[in-house]
Amino acid sequence: MTDQAPASPSRVLIVVSANPRTSGRLAEAIRIAAGVSAWQKVAVTLYVGGDALQGLLPGDGLFVDEDNIVDFLPTLCERRQGVYLEQGHPLVESNRDRLSFPEIDAGGLARLAAGHDYVMRF
Repeated sequence: MTDQAPASPSRVLIVVSANPRTSGRLAEAIRIAAGVSAWQKVAVTLYVGGDALQGLLPGDGLFVDEDNIVDFLPTLCERRQGVYLEQGHPLVESNRDRLSFPEIDAGGLARLAAGHDYVMRF
């Protein structure tokens, strides 16, 4: 028997930019992130940019699979999973009071990706 330190969990970055009005990718990315993070064997980080940002605001049924966004985004927040937004995007700028996630620029996203074992793009 050898004494080995437990391996650190793999780190997965999920990057989403698809428009939630026409694609279920944001909803699916949030659902996957919440489900995988519950397992606690993989550290999950979510980056939301571009058109996908509108899916973090109330959609009143306008978004594809909006129920997954509504159901699973709070789970990520409760578990203190990393959720980052595209810095400087007009939607973020005009909704700072409702979008309380940290913002990162393109360089920050590159550094974030470099610190992860896997990157999934939606």
